[in-house]
Amino acid sequence: MNSPKKLLVGQLAEAVVPHLGGAAHASRPPKAVAKTLRQLAKQLTKQQGKQAKAAAVPQPTPLTAKRARKAVASELATALQPYFETAEGSTEKAPKSITKTVKRLAAQVVKQRRKQAKQSAKQAKQDAKQTAKEAKQATKLAPVAAPAVKAAAPRAAAPLTARRAAAVPKRTPAKKATTAPVTTEASTAE
Repeated sequence: MNSPKKLLVGQLAEAVVPHLGGAAHASRPPKAVAKTLRQLAKQLTKQQGKQAKAAAVPQPTPLTAKRARKAVASELATALQPYFETAEGSTEKAPKSITKTVKRLAAQVVKQRRKQAKQSAKQAKQDAKQTAKEAKQATKLAPVAAPAVKAAAPRAAAPLTARRAAAVPKRTPAKKATTAPVTTEASTAE
């Protein structure tokens, strides 16, 4: 058994021991009660784990508005129950006008929850669109940068070819040798 369960068992035992009677009050609860407390602690920690997971994942809206209104109305009625106690300590049922107001309040709360759920879903969709748009722009920019690097390499090679051209003279095709009339003194004297 891990420590959260042990702590919970201890807390439950402290809460139950006063109800067991005088003999168990000073010591630990009997075996059967302790076993039941361990089972209860196991169930409670399991339930807490489920609730923690559920809190991490956004809750979808209830299936129907009517069920949601009824659930919220019952929660509100339970929260308001201490205010309906009489002087004798017994609880009365809430007056019809208050029940009606609680139901109206529950309807408004459900409406507001649905509105917020819609807005958060819309915002999440817009955020996803924005992220996709930014990713698309990033991929568009990446290929543009690659040709710039490729273009830099031929420029570095250009001075090499210029140097080579300067060092090695170009060969010119051999021209036919034309014989020029030779002028001699004898030919000019004639």
